[in-house]
Amino acid sequence: MDKPLGLNSQLAQNFSNDELADVCFELGVEVEDLPSERRSRARELILLSGRLGRTDRLLDWLQRFRPNLQLYPYLFMIIKENFDVNGIMALCQRLQFNCQALRLSAIELGSDLSSNDFLKEEGVWRLQDHAMENGRFADLIAAIEQAKPGLKLDIFRTAAAAMGQQATLPAQGTSSTTTTTQQASSQTSGDVDVELDELIEYADFDIHIGLDRGDGTYEVNADSLGLQTQRIVQKLPLDDQNFQDIAAYLRDLIASADEAKEFGKALYKFLFPSDIDKLFSRNLGVAQEKGKKGLRVRLHIDRKATQLQQIPWEYCLDDRDYLALNTETPVVRYTPTDRSSKSISVPQKVRVLVVMASPAGMDTLDVKAETALIENALKKLTEAGRVEVKILSDATRGELRRVYRKYDPHILHFTGHGMLKEDGEGAIVLQDDNGNAQPVDASDMLKLTRSTSTKLVVLSACETAAVGKEAEAFMGVAPRLVWDGMPAVVAMQFAVPEEMARPFMQDFYEFLADGEPLETAITEARIGASFDDEDSIFWAIPVLFTRAPDGNMWA
Repeated sequence: MDKPLGLNSQLAQNFSNDELADVCFELGVEVEDLPSERRSRARELILLSGRLGRTDRLLDWLQRFRPNLQLYPYLFMIIKENFDVNGIMALCQRLQFNCQALRLSAIELGSDLSSNDFLKEEGVWRLQDHAMENGRFADLIAAIEQAKPGLKLDIFRTAAAAMGQQATLPAQGTSSTTTTTQQASSQTSGDVDVELDELIEYADFDIHIGLDRGDGTYEVNADSLGLQTQRIVQKLPLDDQNFQDIAAYLRDLIASADEAKEFGKALYKFLFPSDIDKLFSRNLGVAQEKGKKGLRVRLHIDRKATQLQQIPWEYCLDDRDYLALNTETPVVRYTPTDRSSKSISVPQKVRVLVVMASPAGMDTLDVKAETALIENALKKLTEAGRVEVKILSDATRGELRRVYRKYDPHILHFTGHGMLKEDGEGAIVLQDDNGNAQPVDASDMLKLTRSTSTKLVVLSACETAAVGKEAEAFMGVAPRLVWDGMPAVVAMQFAVPEEMARPFMQDFYEFLADGEPLETAITEARIGASFDDEDSIFWAIPVLFTRAPDGNMWA
């Protein structure tokens, strides 16, 4: 069913000011604290009821006063008010729904740490709508009552009975559904019936890192395949001198292979404490038994956590190897947003726009050689009529805007220089009419790419994924684009040596052309860079930012 109109509209349309004053009395709210205009009074009354945790009482009273009103669709408001993210996911699991298909994870719900009410409200509505469509509304009510026995839910039980529904949910404690890693660890993978989308190559393993708690510690939790861990307080050794030194060596491209491994082990210890590590190992096996390539590790870093945004998480190293060098465990930076998620898949024919610039006064880049590599990598798709490539050389702002709007590419690939402006804003560098440098910052890029067909942006330029030391998070071009709605961006977190950039991009596009998902293609390209020079630490420089539900480019 369609989501109902806002409850404030119901109140304003069906209740007089005097009746709303009676509602205030019933709820113990001072009517003098509310506006006198009826619509404003209705809106403030609903907000105040929510803050006081009395929406269940509000709906109960309204239904008694107006029996003919259909108020049962507003159950989702009570769920949103009384259940945190873990509680919502537990309701989904209690009903044995496919939580992944309903997009009920800590990421999709916005998480309690982000306080994103829009995502949470949309998530609980999906849960309620699914229950109603499948004749499980009575069971949803029963699950809520079992978890929160003090709520007034009479009007919803009456509505369920009128639909001919009776609760069939067993008493709490008799269900086989589990919600914590401690419970999950006692099961074999075959004991849990996990439904996975056949078209998606990977199952997701979401790791959420909260803000600094004020003492250098962070809350970390994970969820995957309908199971989640509790929030675990972890300390990242940001104040450790050795950790700081190695981080600086990595940025300056002078770290040794052993130093990179030491750094990676510290990252793994932070991201994968015992409970998360157990869930990761268990679900990797479950995903592969279900025919998936493995687990896509999605790092969800709060956008206000500037210091965390600067850490090269791609070096995360378990007891065997770097996760980002294993196609079973690709690492991506997931950027949550209140905009709707879009698939990365694109229609035929796929239009690729390659933009090049090498302004005067800056290091000369062999941009034409890289362009040739891209064309060669996509040659078989081009010859098959599935891809066309357009080249824009020595690009100026005006030329880019005109060509971009006319061509409307599905993939935008920029080759050239990147820079951080004095205000910390990330920018790519084009040319003016005289061939001199002309920066295009993230705000300009948003104007260009918003509401277009572009699904993937590749920024093959020095520092295009970087954030300034003093700048706040999301000042880099890549995360800003993803935050605004771009499904995926590949960019560089450090300056890229020329000898690594070209072969990396060639491998990346070749694997995409072979039909591999985006996360597989970037992992294979990283493997190639590492294999070509086993002592090199350059392979982790490219970063995949994404908000797409999957990485299938050619679906």
